Amino acid sequence: MFTHRSPSSSHVGGVDASRSANRSGRRLRRSGAALIASLMLVAACAGEDPDANGPAAPGAPAPAPSAPAEQPRVVIDYAHALPATHPYHECGVEALPELLVASGSNIELRTFAGGSAFGSTAEQLDALVAGELAMTLGGPGQVAAWDERVSVLDVLDLWESGEELKEVLDGPLGEELWGGLLETAGLRVLGLGQFGTRHLTANKRVTSPADMAGLKLRVVEGTVYRLNGRVLGGDPTPIAFPELYTALQQGVADAQENPLSNIRSSGFQEVQDYVMLTGHLVQYFPTV
Repeated sequence: MFTHRSPSSSHVGGVDASRSANRSGRRLRRSGAALIASLMLVAACAGEDPDANGPAAPGAPAPAPSAPAEQPRVVIDYAHALPATHPYHECGVEALPELLVASGSNIELRTFAGGSAFGSTAEQLDALVAGELAMTLGGPGQVAAWDERVSVLDVLDLWESGEELKEVLDGPLGEELWGGLLETAGLRVLGLGQFGTRHLTANKRVTSPADMAGLKLRVVEGTVYRLNGRVLGGDPTPIAFPELYTALQQGVADAQENPLSNIRSSGFQEVQDYVMLTGHLVQYFPTV
């Protein structure tokens, strides 16, 4: 596991994640533009068809032109569990409300970062299914609570690169997985964004799964993540992402794994001494 991708370890405080964050920002801005188009299409579909009453009878006088009716304002709440300093929010989600205003859209998008609305990703997904929230960002392992097939996307070392995973998600498998989510839970995937490659952090240098023996490894709640944690050698300990910093600080967890952008934006370098560039999982996250 640890030798498959030739990992290296460094002191977390010295890891430069800025280039990774900048690349993530560019990808998210492109995803944001596509998301706006999807939102505007949804709002437009709610409007009335001007030809609903059929064409005018032959020879009938043309109706007098009327001023275009003002579209009712549509309010959409978008909540996610990542911190407001994460590139996903800072370079993507945060800019969407202003872009919608500039486009002349009747959509008002209200954004909530860091679990400030409905708490953890699992709780946000529950709120989405219950109709209390309009949009969120969900990891495959979390979305799999409604369709187990999606969890295949989070199996360790299954994908060699983000490009390979994206090709799979754009093909028949992605169509089957997202169609299943819509059918079983009413969760519609609006778009995909590359979340990054997950790496391990701990307060000791780790070079093999044996070094993880006895360490409480924070994992995302879900069967596939618990299995991943055991393969990495740790004791899988599910903790919601908004609670992770405090858990590491207080010793509730000894180690964790996340992309570098998450590690840096969440300040985990303040409570963890080492990052091991294991590259054990490449992920795309769906906006639902």
